[in-house]
Amino acid sequence: MIETELLNGLRDWQANPNTELDSGRTLDQKIRNLLEFYICECIRFGPKELCGWWSDGVMHLEITEPLPNHFKLIGVTWIDSKGLAPFEFDITIDPDDGNHFSRTIFRIGKRDSQGRPSLCSRDLATSRILDERPKQARGWVMAVELEKPTKAEFQQG
Repeated sequence: MIETELLNGLRDWQANPNTELDSGRTLDQKIRNLLEFYICECIRFGPKELCGWWSDGVMHLEITEPLPNHFKLIGVTWIDSKGLAPFEFDITIDPDDGNHFSRTIFRIGKRDSQGRPSLCSRDLATSRILDERPKQARGWVMAVELEKPTKAEFQQG
């Protein structure tokens, strides 16, 4: 499961962000690869205007841990090799079950002046794309919050 692998990668990042893996890859590369697929899974649940979008690799990634068991991931991903899009994840790890996320807020893409999804040029510096990313939920093409169901909700089916 991508979520579990991503969670393990974030835990490893907590311990040492500069970890080199046995395969010769860095931990950062592993997390970027997992995010590529995680972003694709999230986009599937997005609005129709994202139909056909998929992450084709994470170009830039910044990870912070503003609070215990809470991670902020911001970055830039390729979209269909057509252009670049900013993204953000706010991830909270379930304190009662450290193997799952209890809450994830995912945001991706920005809108043009007419409100349509807009990709950034691949020639634009990733730092500029991040600086110009939306600051409010309505500015993102997709902003969704996912929460782990409570035991009662899960049992109700």
